[in-house]
Amino acid sequence: MTLGRSLLGIVVPAGVLTAAWFLAPRLAELPASLAGLKEYTAYAALGLGLVVSLAFRRGRVVLALLVLALAYASYAPLVHDALAGFRSRTVFVALSVFVPLNFAALCLLPERGLFNSHGMQRLGVLVLEIIFTLWMVFAVNPAMTTWAYGPLFETTLFAASPIPQLGLAAMVLGLVTIVVACVIQRTPIDLAFAAAAVAFGI
Repeated sequence: MTLGRSLLGIVVPAGVLTAAWFLAPRLAELPASLAGLKEYTAYAALGLGLVVSLAFRRGRVVLALLVLALAYASYAPLVHDALAGFRSRTVFVALSVFVPLNFAALCLLPERGLFNSHGMQRLGVLVLEIIFTLWMVFAVNPAMTTWAYGPLFETTLFAASPIPQLGLAAMVLGLVTIVVACVIQRTPIDLAFAAAAVAFGI
């Protein structure tokens, strides 16, 4: 990849993220007739991405979009509950840990498609993460969730953040891994993973 294409691959996602950052608060100002845009635009974008990824046999991208779709579908109930309940807190910490680490793992793994043993193994890992999270939620055993929200280091630096230190550590580790992979591999897909990881963290 040339320097120009590398810069373009960074500038375009950065521009999209910046535009989304400024436009997101204005969604609340949409008239009632356009209220559906707030609910279904993200799903439409994710669905279109899945179709394109399947058409081009990009198994890593398909799995990354599935991760984002699951995270987005879980986000609305979390916001509605204001992270006050045990189940919301459990799902929130699971998302903050699993999503960035999944992005990092997909960035490191070679492209092997989806409808084969390699793709099924990777999809199986995602299914195991869902099962583990559901087990934590419905087992109603707060010990593990309490541990996950416990501080890794005694500091007030992140006291105002709703994301537990474990989740912040996973995000930093995931982003660093993706950036290193981008520098070494220099592929557009890896740059897209980096943009997705930053967007998720924001």
